[in-house]
Amino acid sequence: MMNMKQLVLGASIATLTCAYAGSALAQQPGNSALSYDYLDLGYTEGEIFDEDYSAYGVRGAFSISPSFFLKGSYSTGESDRSFFTGTGSEPIEVDNYSFGLGYHTPLSTHTVLVAGVSYLGSEGEFAGFEEEGDGYGANLGVRTLLTDNIEIEGGINYVDGDDIDGEVGYDVTARLYLTDQVSLNAGYGEIKDQSGVRAGIRLNF
Repeated sequence: MMNMKQLVLGASIATLTCAYAGSALAQQPGNSALSYDYLDLGYTEGEIFDEDYSAYGVRGAFSISPSFFLKGSYSTGESDRSFFTGTGSEPIEVDNYSFGLGYHTPLSTHTVLVAGVSYLGSEGEFAGFEEEGDGYGANLGVRTLLTDNIEIEGGINYVDGDDIDGEVGYDVTARLYLTDQVSLNAGYGEIKDQSGVRAGIRLNF
C-alpha cells in the first residue's frame, strides 16, 4: 500500500504537470483571447504510484510587464481508495499549492515560447497524522493557435526538492475559446510515477 508521504511527495511533483497544465500566455495583437491575466477552475483525475486520486483546483495569473507574469495555483483532493486507520477507514487527503514567475516571447504570429519557475508545496493528512513536502519546478513550453478559437499547448517540466530527486515530465493541453474571455480546456500530464488528466474552464480578464 502507498503511504501518505509517497502521496504527498507525488502530489508535489504532479502539481507541475497535470495540475499545472495551462500556464499563462501573453496576449498577442489581434488575439485578445490569449491572456496572462486569468482565473482557471479545474478537476483532475490521475494516478500517483499506482494509486488513483482526484482533485479540484484553481489557478491564476497576473501580468506585471509586457513579458513577465506572476502565477499561482491551489488544489485539494484525496485518494479514491480509503485505508484502514485502526478504528475505521478514510482516504488520504492532500492539498497542493504553487506560486512563481513566468516569461514569454513570440516565436511567430500565432506561437509563443513560455518559460517559468515555481515553488511547489503539498500537505497531506490521514488518520490525524500530517505530512509535508516542498520543492521547486521549472517549465519550458510552446503554445500555438491552430485556428481563431483552438489553442494547443505542450511543454516539459522539471521538479526537484526535499526527497524529490530531479524529475522530468511533460504535459499537453487543448483549449477551446467560446469567447475572448471564456475557454474550456482538457489536458494530460505525466512525470515519473505520476500521471493525470484535467478538465477546466478559464476566465480571462
